[in-house]
Amino acid sequence: MRNPSSALFALLVALAMFPANAATSAAASDDPVMDFILAADAIQSAGGSESLIAWLPEQPDLTGAAVASLIDIGVQVGDAGSTEDEAGNIVLVEALAAAHAAMDADSFMPTLLAEYRAWTPQLRNERAAARARDDEGWELISTEPSRSLEIFAECEVVYERIADSHSLARLHGRMGAAHWYLGNADALIASYEEALRRRRLVQDRKLEAATLNGLGSANYQVLGDMQAAADWYTQAVALRRSIGDLVGLATSLTYLANTRLELGDPVTARGLYEEARPVLEERGEITPLVENLSGTAGLYHSMDRPADAVRLYADAIDLCNQSDECRYVPLMLVEMASAQLTLGQPRECMNSLDEAEDYLASAPDPATATRLWQLRALASIEIGDRDAAREQMVHALALARESGNPHIECDGLIMLSALYLALGAPDRAQDSAGKALDMARELEDPALERAAITALGREALARSDGPGALQHYSDALAIDEERAARAQIAQDLVGRGGAYSLLERNDEARQDLHRAATLFSEAGRESSQWAAWLNLADSFEESDPDSAAFYYDAALTALERGSDAAGGEAMNTGYLFAQRGHAYEEITRYYGLRHIQDPLAGWDAKAFETAERSRARGLLELFEHSFARDAGPEALALIDSLYRIDTSTTDGRARRNQIQSELADLRAARQDSTSSLGLEPVGLARLFKEKPGQTLILQYAVGDSASWMWVIDRKATELHKLPGRAELERRVRSFRDAIAQPGEADQVLREEGHALYNILLSAVENRIARRRHVVIVPDDVLFELPFEALLAEESTGDAPWSKLAFVGRDVALTYAPSSTVYLDLRYRDGGKYDRRLLALGDADYSRLATPLEPLPFTRAEVEGISKKVKHDEQIVLLGTDATERDFKTMLRFSTPRVVHLATHGLIDPAEPLRSCVALGAGGDEDGYLYSLEILSLQLDQPMIVLSACESALGRLERGEGVVGLTRSFLAAGSQGVIASLWPVSDASTAALMMEFYEKLWGRTKASVAMWQARRAMLKSDEWSHPYFWAAFVLIGSEKMPW
Repeated sequence: MRNPSSALFALLVALAMFPANAATSAAASDDPVMDFILAADAIQSAGGSESLIAWLPEQPDLTGAAVASLIDIGVQVGDAGSTEDEAGNIVLVEALAAAHAAMDADSFMPTLLAEYRAWTPQLRNERAAARARDDEGWELISTEPSRSLEIFAECEVVYERIADSHSLARLHGRMGAAHWYLGNADALIASYEEALRRRRLVQDRKLEAATLNGLGSANYQVLGDMQAAADWYTQAVALRRSIGDLVGLATSLTYLANTRLELGDPVTARGLYEEARPVLEERGEITPLVENLSGTAGLYHSMDRPADAVRLYADAIDLCNQSDECRYVPLMLVEMASAQLTLGQPRECMNSLDEAEDYLASAPDPATATRLWQLRALASIEIGDRDAAREQMVHALALARESGNPHIECDGLIMLSALYLALGAPDRAQDSAGKALDMARELEDPALERAAITALGREALARSDGPGALQHYSDALAIDEERAARAQIAQDLVGRGGAYSLLERNDEARQDLHRAATLFSEAGRESSQWAAWLNLADSFEESDPDSAAFYYDAALTALERGSDAAGGEAMNTGYLFAQRGHAYEEITRYYGLRHIQDPLAGWDAKAFETAERSRARGLLELFEHSFARDAGPEALALIDSLYRIDTSTTDGRARRNQIQSELADLRAARQDSTSSLGLEPVGLARLFKEKPGQTLILQYAVGDSASWMWVIDRKATELHKLPGRAELERRVRSFRDAIAQPGEADQVLREEGHALYNILLSAVENRIARRRHVVIVPDDVLFELPFEALLAEESTGDAPWSKLAFVGRDVALTYAPSSTVYLDLRYRDGGKYDRRLLALGDADYSRLATPLEPLPFTRAEVEGISKKVKHDEQIVLLGTDATERDFKTMLRFSTPRVVHLATHGLIDPAEPLRSCVALGAGGDEDGYLYSLEILSLQLDQPMIVLSACESALGRLERGEGVVGLTRSFLAAGSQGVIASLWPVSDASTAALMMEFYEKLWGRTKASVAMWQARRAMLKSDEWSHPYFWAAFVLIGSEKMPW
């Protein structure tokens, strides 16, 4: 994809590259031509022609523009009746023409003067009429470009007849603008090239610089030739710098920066943006300043600084609103939404898109609307609503077609192809990409052609069509090598390497993939190397398992070095495996299959290590989001310096590696200051050695083609192959739906409960029977499953719930996000507690931004569990005291062993850091205790009990499990969390909690206390259905809280 600011650049560029007549320019101090005229007049008046001849070589490039302006202004004032003023202008024209001719034998100034002298009164009238028509056509340029061209053609006839060379030079630039709006690429380039020839002929360097800028924009936006665009912009920069056109220079610098960013050169781009901005700010040039800010925002977005990108887009939007330039706001809101999506904020993304849509209602723009709906689709995918994503992407394509702009329609087809591929519909993906390719070739647009070809390449790889993928990626590579697009060349090589691997042409595959890795490194994008290493590993799977393992490890290291943007990156990447989580799965799969073939070679340990690394990344990304939003000045300074380095040299790459290491140290320090949770994944051998002797650990890894279960027991470890994701998802969803409907789907519950037991636990049922405690480390959809409610035996509908062979009847279960986290929690020293209990309930939700229903039973629940705790060992917050402010205050000044929150849990699966516990509002607190706030609590090893609905859930990510409230509390220093998997009534929750605390306050371990509480509920007539007793699970250490 193009960088996030490129569409805005296309919108704004038309104004900046077609300047108005110099006679109608702004203040002289901002116009070098007017400054030149004033200086020349003063020198001529003071010292005569000799002084002018001596002075002119200092800045000869402005003479042509000055002479043309003096003639135009002279004619205007003369026609208005001021012949004396006209004569004064012409005296200066004569002096300048003579001085320039003395300096330059090819000077066109005498010709301009001669043309003026040849204009009779009749010709002057015809010229004035033509100039008025010319300006009329210019006013219609954006709304009726065809009519503008008709008017310009009429004017051209007049200018040719009266021999007005300068007006003709200006006119051909305007003709190019009309063709721009009509989308006529060939005519656009031809008009600009003719304008350039004529403007050079009349030696108007200011108009020449504008034309160079226009040619750069035509190549950038219309032809997609970034290198040619950069060359034209570079010429424009040099000429505008020479003539002292600071505003024009700042505009060209900004456009050149956009282009350098497209060419994968953020170092140069950053310097160009920074050089341009002060000039624009000083002169209050709103339009080019907005372009500069948005371009810089795009740069920051590409530099893994999306939070700064959002800030700059907001600044640019404020500028537009202050100056009533609201036409640019919708597109900037859309690009800001893209950065918010990268930040992992799909809700904020949707809000920005809603705001943009409101603007577009009064000022429709098909290109922006299309981009808006494409982003809606990507945000919907991030949220997990794939049906909505499909509808939104189809709507985006419909808008693109309605626009009448084939470029927009072609881009829409490419995006739709990527979506279909992500949704598992390769045939539709191929159809959309094929139509896009035909359209791109008809348009002769190399950028779109390349995008369509790589879309076909991805689809061919997904179908294991080696020959097709090889052809497509080779075609894309040819285009990108001609455009010198280094990062895209690397992506093409990764795709072609994957195709060679499918064809078992491994030597060629490895050559491409090594070259791709080198190009990524030279571009300072080592984190993108993972795709190359992953494909390299794949090429060695059959012939050299050790080499495959080496490159798989390199792929994981690259993955963990940096993070790719969510949504758009996964949709548009050229990689064989589009999502990082899938890479962990594939590597685990390979090692698991190798273990089956060679059980004694240690492949099970490699598979386990891969699964643990994937889980560690889930917790790490909580910190990464926090780091991206508030990195601090030291980190930002390092990030800035990182993107100033020239990585084409050995010294530059060494410096870059040093800075990346310093950034990693800062991130680690931030993590250490926020949590004592170790993130270094534990190995299978260490886990076997350090786990408690009487504890059985069952760790799962869910994959598409196969899933895996590691059994870590007292005497040995085992690895079992299980069914893939589709079957597990189907059965778990069915089980969950049934358990949520007591009395309505009980037979389904019994059948699925036993089926899941057979899949997940039957292989170790004898071990479970001999162990006092079992630790379950789930994955993916298994995090939603209460293993306690699985049935070891078949049962009929007649048997009462209390008699069924539930797993939870005979064994205490504890859950852990990963084995690494389990060991860390298990062997931590306890906190220095000064209270047994901090409990909160019956909060007043009326002052929340969105009031919630009260939970009246929670008052009795809190009062009941606190009865057996001495008064001086408890802190109880009820009613109006149960506020976020008071809760945080109590945690700052006390160290409770148990924290009990009987309140609402609000889970945001799309944005885990927006999940929260609802408390009372008051003071400077809004009443929502968000995950990010939880991370900063710095807890001292308490056990957290979330007596709230669905508090254990969050977003399911491949290979990382649930990211939600429980992860945040563990990361903040909790010893463990008790939380619910589904909404339960506050009455049954109160009953369970009373049973649980009855045992807990007798110094029973939490895992055993919860097991005993479940057994008590199971024996009761009212609460024996597993809906009531299986919702709450213990996540963390089984030894807590004593």
